[in-house]
Amino acid sequence: MEIIAGVEADKTVMIFSWEAVKTTIGSKGNRYRLWLCMWTAIGSQTIGGGFTASYLPLILDQIGMTSEKEQTLINACINIFNWICAFIAAIIIPRIGRRSIFLFSTLGTNITFLIWTILSERYLATKAVGLGIGVLVMICAGAFFVVLAWIPLVIAYPLETVTTKQRGVYFAITMFTINVTAFFVSYVSPIGLENIGWRYYIPTCVWNVILLLVVYFTFVETTGMTLEEIAVLFDDPGEILNATIAVGKDLEEKRADQFLHVENSICQIGKCSKA
Repeated sequence: MEIIAGVEADKTVMIFSWEAVKTTIGSKGNRYRLWLCMWTAIGSQTIGGGFTASYLPLILDQIGMTSEKEQTLINACINIFNWICAFIAAIIIPRIGRRSIFLFSTLGTNITFLIWTILSERYLATKAVGLGIGVLVMICAGAFFVVLAWIPLVIAYPLETVTTKQRGVYFAITMFTINVTAFFVSYVSPIGLENIGWRYYIPTCVWNVILLLVVYFTFVETTGMTLEEIAVLFDDPGEILNATIAVGKDLEEKRADQFLHVENSICQIGKCSKA
């Protein structure tokens, strides 16, 4: 009954159309959902630790690890490390909470990326091997924090915040935002890393702080809640309650009609048997 009430209370059309798009910004609750979907999508592609996914060779060149053997070995180890981190994330996310893990992940990425930037600058100034190794350690630490939340929850979290009928539209918006952001980052980051080196990390440090503030002030906790309970966080509880009452009455009427239909059918069968 609660699920049916949630569907009935939702005014979003199910097909992806201009009306569906207008509905996504037609109410305060839907605009809030859209905000979370888009920030989760953008954050997953722009958070600093994500550099290692596509630009590891360029980064390793900057810290003196230029041989093909070194880069191949480091890349393999980081991928195995990320695989282990993904298992850890799968275990702890249901126990800690979505908002908490987002905050922990984003804060950890902020700290490691800031240290990474400082060590990169110091290495280029001094060429000390220890500083290069320190950058490598921060790369691994940054990958750990990113994998904790910004990989496994980039789809799961936005879809938890929307209702059943909204899911198709908001999933499409989330995926579109991910691809547009990835397209932009893929073309801009190599140019920045090649031309200004470690200085390209500075805007990313600032961006990571903005992302942390967005998570802290706007992300909501959804762990352990049903879709109907989550809907109350965004929509007017009165509307949902009214829909529940209305659907409840409708279901009772349908059950009564079904009971009468079954009773009449039994009576007819009884008459046929007597005949």
